[in-house]
Amino acid sequence: MSAIFGYSLTKAKNSSKLKFSKSSFQSNETSVKLSKTGDTKSLQAIVAPDTKLEKVAGGFQFTEGPVWHPQGFLLFSDIPANSIYKWVPNKKPEIFRRPSGNTNGNTLDRQGRLISGEHSNRRVSRTEKNGRIVTLASQYGRKRLNSPNDLVVKSDGSIYFTDPPYGIKKEQEELGFYGVYRLTKPEPWQIEGIIAALDDNHLKVKEYAFNKLGEYEIKDLQSKKRQEIIQKAADILKDEKVDAYVRGSAASALGNFRASAAKYLPDILNFLKDEKVPANVRGSAASALGNIKQLKMQEVVVILNYVYEPYQRNFSSDGIFEYWRFLTYFLGGGTDEVKTLLTWLGYPHLQTLPTQLKYEDGKKTLNLLLNVWDSSQDLKRLQDDLAQKISETMVLPP
Repeated sequence: MSAIFGYSLTKAKNSSKLKFSKSSFQSNETSVKLSKTGDTKSLQAIVAPDTKLEKVAGGFQFTEGPVWHPQGFLLFSDIPANSIYKWVPNKKPEIFRRPSGNTNGNTLDRQGRLISGEHSNRRVSRTEKNGRIVTLASQYGRKRLNSPNDLVVKSDGSIYFTDPPYGIKKEQEELGFYGVYRLTKPEPWQIEGIIAALDDNHLKVKEYAFNKLGEYEIKDLQSKKRQEIIQKAADILKDEKVDAYVRGSAASALGNFRASAAKYLPDILNFLKDEKVPANVRGSAASALGNIKQLKMQEVVVILNYVYEPYQRNFSSDGIFEYWRFLTYFLGGGTDEVKTLLTWLGYPHLQTLPTQLKYEDGKKTLNLLLNVWDSSQDLKRLQDDLAQKISETMVLPP
């Protein structure tokens, strides 16, 4: 057994002789042929003998994973197209998620959230109601899963899924077998074990504890226990003598407590300003902010400042500085002010830079940039660019 991403992952069955077949659909309407077994658990018990199958949409490459949502629409995967589609009766299908990680199977959990088996990402994921995608399982015994395929949720909330090799090459396999797994939520004693580890004197133990804690859904913890853990995480985050990776794990754990950790958001922002901390560690901490609250403009500039750190633009092919631009949009909630800010700052695309501004637009832009100036006093690189853009704004023709 292995505890993975908020659930306990158990191999329920092992089979190396999985077979694969596919069927085709030829016409818009086909009669359903049912066996007359009289079995109350058979398809015949719920489908009338004269039922017709109707083709509601076409033009896809290879569809899988249909699941009907109680809100009145169908979700299904098109694996080669790397997409999940949404179909509402009497309307054309629209893209629900792309890229989808070449999702195959889909189902809904007890809370109505989408659970998906992603081939190319080699994981089982959950799509939260706000659109955030959470990894539920990606490994077994510290080895990557093959390519999760079909899924079903039991009445107790457990998730069963298959893990054949269909989405990967032979040389990519790590497990050496193809299994059926069960995901169950952690027991209280497992959470208590993690909490106890936070008091260990070895910093690496604390890091492991924070990493594991960040994988669990902890919204059901008692209020007193939640505050105790949040305080421990905040104390470690603020301690500059503690290893940067441990502090980064503490920041990520705070993010998992969402609004309950909002009072410590300034401490996370101060951590992000420390350029002695490796950029990848600060990146994880910055992502955690998205779980706590939408950032105000004076907080967003701390994220945008990363764009100007040395060597960021040298790695544009890997999406380094672009990642921080994305986080600025994301954490700022994509407001008009954020859009205006990114029109001018953070290496905007040259084609988007305005060559003229109407009087009212120019006035709003200048006021925004001046307000940003006041909140970026300790962000020198951003201020250097900001000073240049303020001067350019003032001389643009109407």
